Amino acid sequence: MVKCPLCTNVLIEPRYSISRRDNKTKICPECGELEALEDFLKAQNPRNVSENELADTYVNCCDCEDTFLASEGLYDSSDGRFTCVSCLD
Repeated sequence: MVKCPLCTNVLIEPRYSISRRDNKTKICPECGELEALEDFLKAQNPRNVSENELADTYVNCCDCEDTFLASEGLYDSSDGRFTCVSCLD
């Protein structure tokens, strides 16, 4: 049984992500999504914000245009859009 080195969730083949930090470490999809979100938010604000500041960043939902905390929604790295929890259903 292989575990994610970041959060210790069990990795289920073939459902895993490759870490953006070294482009080779297998991590769980949730941690992969968080890394993508961090990279996206840092690119939007290149002043090297802290993780606490990232958690407090507001974004707009691509479907309903509501504003929500980035940490409370879903970021789709394939198209660079955020979706709020309400629109995920």
